[in-house]
Amino acid sequence: PKDKPYGKEPDKADCTTQDFSFDAYPNVFEYNGDTINILKVNGKNNVYKTKNLALIYLWAKEKFDKNPVPTKEIHKQCETHGCLDAANFSSMLKKIDKKYVVLKGKGKSQTIKLTAPGKTQAKKLIESLNKES
Repeated sequence: PKDKPYGKEPDKADCTTQDFSFDAYPNVFEYNGDTINILKVNGKNNVYKTKNLALIYLWAKEKFDKNPVPTKEIHKQCETHGCLDAANFSSMLKKIDKKYVVLKGKGKSQTIKLTAPGKTQAKKLIESLNKES
């Protein structure tokens, strides 16, 4: 699964976490200087996969100062990873714990971003996925 180009990898000083590098998470991300691919997402059903994919994607986007993110980008990621339920997509995003994300707007202009606890939860999820082979 591929995403739009992000440009060069950010300097550590530009990141919200001091120990950041996509290379530190080779089982979750593949970064080649132009694009970042999310390699895996988990969840017992599409609702959980959508929630987890949103957290992972938002965490990665934040490393490039891309927040808030249009929800249509999460929609595309879900489509790529086979967990998109288009008819219920908006309600699935609303099921993400409000302490983890902030949704603003409606329809095609809706955006989403991580809160501080959301960043922590996303990193825990990424670290857990990375330990799996």
